[in-house]
Amino acid sequence: MMDSEKRSRILHQITSNDFLPSLSPLTIQLIEAASDERSSVLDLNRIIEQDPGLTTRLLKMVNSAYFGRRTKISSISHAIIMAGFKRVRLMALNISLRDTFPLGRVGGIDYDLFWKTSLYRALIAQGFSQAGRLAEALDPEEIFTAGLILEIGMLLLFHVCPKEHQAVFPGGAMALTDLIAWENEHLGINHREVGRIILQRWHFPDQIIESQKYFGPEALQGDRSPWVRILEFARICTQIFFGPQDDFQLLDSLALAQGLSPEILNEILVTTFSQVEEVAGQLRLMINSQDDLLMVMEKANRTLTKINGSLESSFVKVFNLISDLEQSTVQEPTEELEEKNKLLENTLEAVVHEIRNPLMAIGGFANRLAKNVEQRGDVIEYVHLITKESLRLEKVLKDLVAYSQIYKPFIITRNIIQVVEKMLAGYQDLLDEKDIRLNRLYRSTSILIPLDEAEITKALQCLLETEIQLLEKMDRQLWIGLEEVLEKKEVRISLSTKAGQFPEELRHTLLGRDFSGKSFGLGLGLSLARKIITAHGGRLELTLEDDLNTLSV
Repeated sequence: MMDSEKRSRILHQITSNDFLPSLSPLTIQLIEAASDERSSVLDLNRIIEQDPGLTTRLLKMVNSAYFGRRTKISSISHAIIMAGFKRVRLMALNISLRDTFPLGRVGGIDYDLFWKTSLYRALIAQGFSQAGRLAEALDPEEIFTAGLILEIGMLLLFHVCPKEHQAVFPGGAMALTDLIAWENEHLGINHREVGRIILQRWHFPDQIIESQKYFGPEALQGDRSPWVRILEFARICTQIFFGPQDDFQLLDSLALAQGLSPEILNEILVTTFSQVEEVAGQLRLMINSQDDLLMVMEKANRTLTKINGSLESSFVKVFNLISDLEQSTVQEPTEELEEKNKLLENTLEAVVHEIRNPLMAIGGFANRLAKNVEQRGDVIEYVHLITKESLRLEKVLKDLVAYSQIYKPFIITRNIIQVVEKMLAGYQDLLDEKDIRLNRLYRSTSILIPLDEAEITKALQCLLETEIQLLEKMDRQLWIGLEEVLEKKEVRISLSTKAGQFPEELRHTLLGRDFSGKSFGLGLGLSLARKIITAHGGRLELTLEDDLNTLSV
């Protein structure tokens, strides 16, 4: 069948009430009340009270903690007075429309997933409408309804499409742009067109109908209405959480584009997960927000794994570029040096751009979740895991940027013992947590030397963290020595453990012989420490004697 014929047949079915799911008489009356400016409180009260089940659910919703009512509302007329005509009508309409469609899986449509995603999208969109510069310009209840039915055309199109296509209908398992392309190719029409047509027939407000028209980058353009932009942003959030999309890096940048800080975005998202179950109950949806959060955390963890792989693969390339630049001689032509610098800058910029945004988005969301004491134990455990890994990768990225920069020490005479003691104090909690006993092998209270305190502290931190991570469980002790070697005019700082021989790739990195992707995180810290110490005219040494592995500066 030609696409034009498919399109004509589907359009005929959509515009014919005989082919669409049967809307209840009450739903039809609610829709008509929406388009009739003469509708009164009494008219709405009369329509809703025809259905005792709807009345009960509506009163539960109005009295729920989600709506923050302090006094109990016991009748629809009271609800209309307290909550407002528009709000009660929209709530009743949302409940009635949900009841029109089944639950479970039918062919290629998972109705449970569809409605779950729709409810999350509605709550997120409502949260956006109440924050930032749009808070006073939009009606949160209308935004909620628009978010809930944003993809309603998908259910209607599935309902009227040929049987052979129903079994393979992609539904929510495919990204929106791919889904619309599939629909246009196989059916000659897409579900957003269907949604626009049916919402016009149902006399929905123009702004809700307009939101069906735009999606993707086109919907986020500055000249689009706030409705369109908010609903698209909310759709992207739910697609990232529950769909095939995993572009976490989009979250913070899109939030800023809509006038929302990343902190406000994370607050809205966390609040949504805490509210969704109560609202779902009134719509007869079974949603477990803790299971959903766990699924989102697992998806975030997979993204962090990809980031780690990407960072590791880029790492050796960047490191080699830095080493090549460091080994360049003053005899090299200026043009060649500038070219090497430019190549390093461009490569580093590409790595940072690819990694920093998703890392900040995932880390920020996990940090906000960690503050919510109501989360389930396994969710909190996963959240802490995500937070820890995000911080580790952020540190690796930060160290990489620091290592790539030309470093000249800012020298001031300082008491090196005080510098070391201050550094150790910052690690005492970690040492206690890991049950590591710290043994000091020095007594002097003052050794004055010229140094860059901030950078030497950073170098010592890198060395200490390396030793801590290499410690064996059987002997959780760490010795730190500090002595002044007068005949050599040196100060020697040593860190010793019974961790055995240093891994070969770390020894090569530490001594400046080579860099291996296997040494990734620790290797970079050691390279940064070596760079700082070398700039101070110092050196690093490794010794293994009497079972003590000693790293000396």
